[in-house]
Amino acid sequence: RFVLKGATFVCDTCDSLTKPTIDDYVFSGFFPASLSETVTYLFSEEALLLCHHISHKCPGSSKNMYAHTLEEVSKEYGRTGPINIPLFTTAEREWETCRHYIDQEVFKRNKID
Repeated sequence: RFVLKGATFVCDTCDSLTKPTIDDYVFSGFFPASLSETVTYLFSEEALLLCHHISHKCPGSSKNMYAHTLEEVSKEYGRTGPINIPLFTTAEREWETCRHYIDQEVFKRNKID
C-alpha cells in the first residue's frame, strides 16, 4: 500500500517530467483504491492477486482478515500506518472487475467453460 502526497514520473530516455495518470500507475503494477481522477492511495497488484487467490482457494476466508494480515506483514517490514480496509476492499473489487473485463473483452477468454 502506498499513500501518495505527490508524484512525478521521469522518462528514462529524455529525463522529461510528467504527472502520472491512473493508466501509468496500473501499467507500473499498482491499482488505485478508487477509479477517481485523484489518486491518493495505491495497492500493489501482487497484493490484490494474492487476495484473489486466497479468497477463491480458501472459501470462508475473510478479505478483512487478509487486509489485517497484510498490515501486520507490512509492519514487520518497517512500514507504518494501518491499511484502510474499506479502500482495500473497494480496490480489490474494482481490480477483479477490470481483470474480468480484460479476460472477456481483450483476451476473449471464457473461464466458465
